[in-house]
Amino acid sequence: MKSTGFIFFFSLVLGGLLVAQPKTLTKEESFSFDAENDVTKALVQAETEKTLSLQIEFKGFNKKDKEYKITARVLNAIKSPMKEFEPVTVDLDPRSGVADFLFTFIQRPGVKYSPEGIESRFIEFLVIDKAGAGSIPGLESIGLNSRKFVFRFQKKWRVKIVGQEVVVKLTPYKSAASIMQN
Repeated sequence: MKSTGFIFFFSLVLGGLLVAQPKTLTKEESFSFDAENDVTKALVQAETEKTLSLQIEFKGFNKKDKEYKITARVLNAIKSPMKEFEPVTVDLDPRSGVADFLFTFIQRPGVKYSPEGIESRFIEFLVIDKAGAGSIPGLESIGLNSRKFVFRFQKKWRVKIVGQEVVVKLTPYKSAASIMQN
């Protein structure tokens, strides 16, 4: 019975260590004209070689006569949107106070990437009034009612290098005579 309890305890502790904890991102910039509406926190829920799942927490954005949407974009070191990620837009529900985003890395055909991959540095969240001037596609960032929040997110994204040869050299470990059949 002791060994069963030990195994159960060990698997419980090890299982808890393997579960990824959300990583809080650091706010870099905040461009908003009012203090009552804010993106207060950005969390990385999960990330793989090709995907990124984020959740933000926000306060405000609850005026009765307005509805808001938020667009998230992955930015490079010069804070320019990366073409390998499509912007993600969701409607803000002020009752929940959270919004979720899922990004997928898309390697562009014909683009020559460095073997080290490409690096993202920031995530930008742009909140706009759905009925305002900023709701016109392409003009979101110049909308009078838009609010921009930038969080630091540094990650190297691996890319497939096409046309690369891999040479594998096999070295015998033992001779065939030493292999025994059970």
